[in-house]
Amino acid sequence: MDDDLVAEAARYFADACSASGHALSSPNGPSCRCEALAARLDADNKTRFDAQTFDVSKAFLKVDGPDAFPSAEWPLPALMRTVVDEITEPPWATKYPAKRMVRVTKALAHIGELGLPPDALVRVGLARHLRLMITSFVIAHFRFNDAAKPSSPVPEVQDWLDLALSCLDSSATGQQTLPNDDLLSVVPALWRGGFSDKIDDWLQTACIRDIVAWQLDAEPHDALTEEDLNIRGGREAILWIMDRFSQTHHSTWHRTSLYWELRFSSNPEATAAEAGLPVSTLSQRPSHTGLIVEAIVSRASFALDHETAVDDITHDQLKNQVLFLLQRGFTAKAVTTLRTVLRTYPGLNEVRSMLAFCLISIDPTEALSVIERVRPEAMLPSELISINKISALWRMGEAQSARKLLETLLPSFSEKLEYLLWQPDDLAVKPGSQLRIASLTAKKWASQALAALPPLDDVKQD
Repeated sequence: MDDDLVAEAARYFADACSASGHALSSPNGPSCRCEALAARLDADNKTRFDAQTFDVSKAFLKVDGPDAFPSAEWPLPALMRTVVDEITEPPWATKYPAKRMVRVTKALAHIGELGLPPDALVRVGLARHLRLMITSFVIAHFRFNDAAKPSSPVPEVQDWLDLALSCLDSSATGQQTLPNDDLLSVVPALWRGGFSDKIDDWLQTACIRDIVAWQLDAEPHDALTEEDLNIRGGREAILWIMDRFSQTHHSTWHRTSLYWELRFSSNPEATAAEAGLPVSTLSQRPSHTGLIVEAIVSRASFALDHETAVDDITHDQLKNQVLFLLQRGFTAKAVTTLRTVLRTYPGLNEVRSMLAFCLISIDPTEALSVIERVRPEAMLPSELISINKISALWRMGEAQSARKLLETLLPSFSEKLEYLLWQPDDLAVKPGSQLRIASLTAKKWASQALAALPPLDDVKQD
C-alpha cells in the first residue's frame, strides 16, 4: 500500500499551500482544508503503522517476563497469550506443572476482572486449540507406537489413548485391530466422530482445573450460568476477542473474527457495546480498517480453492474423507463424492486433482483427461501433477510413454516435499488390481518407479 506516500504528499501540499497564503487552493482561499486533510491522513497513517506492527508476543516485554506470575497490571494480550500458550501445551511436558497451573488460573482470574468470563474463554474460545492439540498428540502416539494398542507411561496420556481406541470401532475403521500401515484410516476417524465428540463433551462438563491439566477423568464443574459461558456478542464475539489478543497475524483468525474486527475499526464504541465488553479493554490492541479489508480479501481468495468445498465441509475435511475411502477400497465412492463437489464448484482445482488421482486406480484413461485440466499452483506443484500423469499412463499399459516422460522430468523433481502417491510397484502390475497409497517425495517415487518400469529398449513396441 502507498498510504505513507499519500500522507507525505498531502503534508507537503498543505505546507506549500499554507506558505502561499492558500493560493494553491484557489478558489477556496483562506477556507482551504488542506491542513485538515493532511492531519487526518497523518493520523490514519500512524494508526495503520501501529496496527501493522502490533505483535502479541511483545506484550511480555511490558511485564516481568514470560515466566512471571500474571498480575492485574498485565495488559490483556499478555494475559491471553499466557493462557493460550500454557493451556494448549501438554501439562506433563512442563518442568513445573504446579507453576503452570497457578499461572493459568491467575491469568484467567485477571481476564475475568476485565469483563471476559474465564469459562467462556476456555470452553468456547480455546475449544478449537485444545481439540487440535489433544488429537494431534494422540495421533502421534498411534504413529510411533503399535497402533493396535498404543501405550504411554504417563497415566493422563494413557487415558486419552484408551478413549481414542474405544472410539475406533469397526464401523469407523473397518477392523478391530489397527496395524501401523492403517494410520490413514486412524487419522480421519479421530478428527471426526466419536473421539471429537468426547473431547467436546469433556470441555463442556469438566471443571476448569481439570481442563487445564488435560485430565480426562475430571470432576464435573459446578452449575454455570449462561453469563459464565457467554458474552453479549455470543460465541463469535468470544472467538474474535481470543483471536485479536492471542494471534498477531490476521491470517490465523477465524473468518467471523475479521468481520467483527472490521466493525470495531469503523465504530469501536458501538461494536464494544454489542460484544458486551468495555471499549477501553478492546482498545489495548490498535486496529485499522484498511488492513482488515486486505485480510478479508486475501482470505476470500484463499477460501475459493482451499476452505469451503461444499456446504460447511472444508477442503481438508474432504481430503481426509477421500483418503479414508481409498484406504478402505471404496474408490468408486470417492470418485462419486469428488464429482458431486465439482459439479457445484467447478473451479476447485485441488479437488479436480484429487479426482484425477482416484481415477488412476479405476479409469486411468479418464484420469489422464482430467489431469490435463489441472493447473499448477502454490498448493499443487507441477511435479505432483506430472507424477499423476506418469501413473495414469503406466496404469493404462503405456509403460514406454510413462518412462520417457519420467526420464524427461526427473531432473526437476525435488527431495523436499512429500506427497500421497500410488505405490510404483502396484502400478507395475496388471490394470484393475488394488493400488496402495504411500507418502513419498517426488525424487523417491521416481527412483522406485524407474526400478519397476522396464528399460525403454525392452518395452514392447506397438
